[in-house]
Amino acid sequence: MSLKTWKKEFYPKPANETTKAESLEHSIKKWEGLTDVNLNKHKLGICLEEISVYEKNNDWNGFLLDSSSCSLCYHFLDNSCVDCPLYKGTAMSCDEDNSRYREVMDGAPVSVMINSLKKARKFHNVKQKSK
Repeated sequence: MSLKTWKKEFYPKPANETTKAESLEHSIKKWEGLTDVNLNKHKLGICLEEISVYEKNNDWNGFLLDSSSCSLCYHFLDNSCVDCPLYKGTAMSCDEDNSRYREVMDGAPVSVMINSLKKARKFHNVKQKSK
């Protein structure tokens, strides 16, 4: 197992190859891949100082956990995140000091981010049905 096998399971295509419609699910899948169980399964770790995932046996093979790997950021960062499903569903940008993303980068469990993304999905689905 490796970063390559992790990407195949949890990050099958780069953020910039996603569509707006699939960007929320793409983000949820990525963050679900960052749980301890899934990281251990693929022999990966998280380095919060460098905001990256790395192979435990190869410190040089990493994957950044910033806007460059976020499909939501790829599609919605232009307009200060106001159109981002995560922002709309939680009324919070990832750039805010008290955001769920910042909490995770400060050591909170990744479930905090997963729960926020799922809350955004629920909000988004309700909005779509009401149209």
